[in-house]
Amino acid sequence: MPIATPEQYREMLDAARAGRYALPAINFTSSTALLAALEGFSEAESDGIVQISYGGGEFASGQSHKDMALGAHALAEFAYVVAPQYPATVALHTDHCPPDRVDGFIRPLLELSRERRERGEGPLFQSHMLDASSIPMEENLALAAELLEKCAALDIVLELEIGIVGGVEDATDHEGVDRSKLYTSPDDMVRVSEVLGTFDRGRYLLAAVFGNVHGVYKPGAVKLDPTILRDGQAAVAERFGEDA
Repeated sequence: MPIATPEQYREMLDAARAGRYALPAINFTSSTALLAALEGFSEAESDGIVQISYGGGEFASGQSHKDMALGAHALAEFAYVVAPQYPATVALHTDHCPPDRVDGFIRPLLELSRERRERGEGPLFQSHMLDASSIPMEENLALAAELLEKCAALDIVLELEIGIVGGVEDATDHEGVDRSKLYTSPDDMVRVSEVLGTFDRGRYLLAAVFGNVHGVYKPGAVKLDPTILRDGQAAVAERFGEDA
């Protein structure tokens, strides 16, 4: 199937929510990794998400250049060419982007999507993730609100993260972070809805954390508490209604 349209992507997200399941998301840094993901989705008869981090974009652009937006653009264009060979429907997403990489990664990709929309095409990526969890929450939300407005105008979904995922990803090292920051509170989730709305200002995804950690760790070192997600969703529903 071709890469998902914005409408198809929203349908995928809505179906996952209604069916109470998660969509698989696979990072890729090369054409071969993308093809492997497409093969896997097709064999499993599953739709899914393929995603590129800023580090993956740098790698794909060539190690003597490390142009994160250029590499992500190149991989996305390749995906548009090869995806129709496969029965699975996949969406293109950019993964964790810290605030100091936004100008070199998300903003140039949004500009490419704007140019595509002017030609009557869909956006280059169906969603982008801002991971500004390393800065104070209100600054995080202010940046998210700005990007949400830009994404909404292009029919793109924004993902943001509240709370920190431990471990190391790309050049971001949270190994020694205060463990209390690894858990999003229900009040935090309500605050997100206060600032960003309940889809009335644009569609967004919230990556709330419940003790999850990137990478390899010793048994017992990670304490997951997924009830945080349940309690946070309940708090948002109580404040804004069941459809929030």
